Amino acid sequence: GRESEQQQLLAAYANVCRGAMGVVAISGLSGIGKTRLIQELEVPIIARRGYYTVGKFNQFAQSLPYSSLVEAFRRLVRQLLTEDIERLAYWREHIQGVVGEQPPLQSLQPMEEHKRFIEISIGFITSFATAEHPLVLFLDDMQWSDRATFEILKTLYEQAEQYPYLLLIFAYRNNEVDAEHGVMVMEEAIENSRVPLLKLHLTALSQDSINQMVALILNTYSSRTGELSALIYQVSGGNPLFVNESLHWLHQNKRISLSGGGQWGWESGALSDFKLPRSARALFFEKIKNLSPGLIDLLTTAALLGAKLQASDLALIHGLSVNELFSQLNKAFTEQILLQDKGE
Repeated sequence: GRESEQQQLLAAYANVCRGAMGVVAISGLSGIGKTRLIQELEVPIIARRGYYTVGKFNQFAQSLPYSSLVEAFRRLVRQLLTEDIERLAYWREHIQGVVGEQPPLQSLQPMEEHKRFIEISIGFITSFATAEHPLVLFLDDMQWSDRATFEILKTLYEQAEQYPYLLLIFAYRNNEVDAEHGVMVMEEAIENSRVPLLKLHLTALSQDSINQMVALILNTYSSRTGELSALIYQVSGGNPLFVNESLHWLHQNKRISLSGGGQWGWESGALSDFKLPRSARALFFEKIKNLSPGLIDLLTTAALLGAKLQASDLALIHGLSVNELFSQLNKAFTEQILLQDKGE
């Protein structure tokens, strides 16, 4: 159901490959598919020898400057470190050529020191955006962005001609920002500049699109899934995130099952006299309440540590080894209550 948006994103990236910086703003509700839409762009980027990196803002770390940019370029550097020795030598020389040799820092007045920091940061960021390797920088959940990050982004789009091979993508929840929020101020400023701005607002998927999604997940024909999809649509409201949760809940409650032949099946009667929880919130509540008390205790602590946490911290608090912790969290990973960041 997002084919049009995917094509527009690919066109924006193609334009950057030709040497014209671009910006994409993606808005929509939580779970509507903003992040997933951008992830679909990653394969075409790599196929064209480009680089893709992502940073995600944390609701509980808005006072931490540049957190999303640090995360994004930590990921990118780790990606570069997997390349061969010749490529590593190339990047070392290239970055030094852009940023320059850095003599011991001299003490400056606060304003001058801040200006120096911005200049060096911009130089480092844009050193990865070249004609041979255009860069896509995706900043997610910008409704939680810190003010300092907006300053760096402002420098980028106000001097766009200096960074022709950069595609900046940012996503935010439109129901959590107002006209005075930094992300809206930035979007308006870019719209009034000469930088190409692609604005994509994602809305709920249609029932037909949800039916196609259900059929794809269950590896069957959409003609088989109409009744099942109609039931799921009532709960999901067209939100893709809740489609997966609804299917998982139906499987847990034995309303859909996998046959010995590897085909998903269900009985119409079993669906007609049975109702899903009435909201997405209720679906998640059902998932949590079926966990063991010990696991719920671990997840409670994890929630207090923030949206993103180190396993070593959680293990230390509960007096566990990291291996013991992961063993106890196995069901939380299986149920996708917690997600592992493989890049960390």
